[in-house]
Amino acid sequence: MKTPADIILEKAILPTRLSSREIRAGIAADIRRRAIFSARTFEEPYLGLMRDVAARVAAGRMDDATARMRLRAWLDSSGYSPARPGSLTDLGSAKRLNLILDTQRMMAANVALVQGEDDEALDEFPAWELVSIGLRRRPRADWPERWAAAGEACGWVWAIKERMVARKDSPIWQELGDGAGDFDDTLGNPYPPFAFGSSYNWMPLDRDEAEALGITGTPARPQATLDPGEEELADALQRFGPGFTADLLEELREEGVRRKEEGKR
Repeated sequence: MKTPADIILEKAILPTRLSSREIRAGIAADIRRRAIFSARTFEEPYLGLMRDVAARVAAGRMDDATARMRLRAWLDSSGYSPARPGSLTDLGSAKRLNLILDTQRMMAANVALVQGEDDEALDEFPAWELVSIGLRRRPRADWPERWAAAGEACGWVWAIKERMVARKDSPIWQELGDGAGDFDDTLGNPYPPFAFGSSYNWMPLDRDEAEALGITGTPARPQATLDPGEEELADALQRFGPGFTADLLEELREEGVRRKEEGKR
């Protein structure tokens, strides 16, 4: 079974000059979820270091402070000078580095969780509840609105309105990640974090509690590893050629071909 650190280390390095908004609007979520990238960051060695320290943090082999120190040291040695020190546009700001590390850690942990669930676990704990697991200086107050919009978008299939509870295979999770209701800070994933900087994560609900809430049946196992594998993904990347490396494009094409061949066996 893959660990969160394994999942991070398998990610492709994705240099790009695009902004966060341009990345979200123009690049398929399947590509984003398998890549290490940072808005307007084109230095491959820095992104490689980011991947390494994020994996170490996810494995518990490095604390956040040391990870930030390593990344800042690289930026200092490169001569980097931010236009707005301390802001989110500053590659070395604590605010930006914490956001990157927290996002990578939570994403990888939940991918590992989803991939590792077997039929017994799905039957015994068929539902998730979305709850806040951390403190925020200015916590979002719009999660009920997000939940309602996602529920309406999927017709409340295997989901309830009264609490943020849904079966593990409910389409509401993808709707949350896609920003149903025109939320533009989401990550495109069917697992937490659903939005940048969010403290909301899953808590499992056992069968008795799920059925008491009206959620019945056993969820289906995931059909994929949450990684891309289609040649179309490489074609999508090519539309943004100035922001991506030729090696990554070729890697995605080869992976798409390989998976198609495996599917024929």
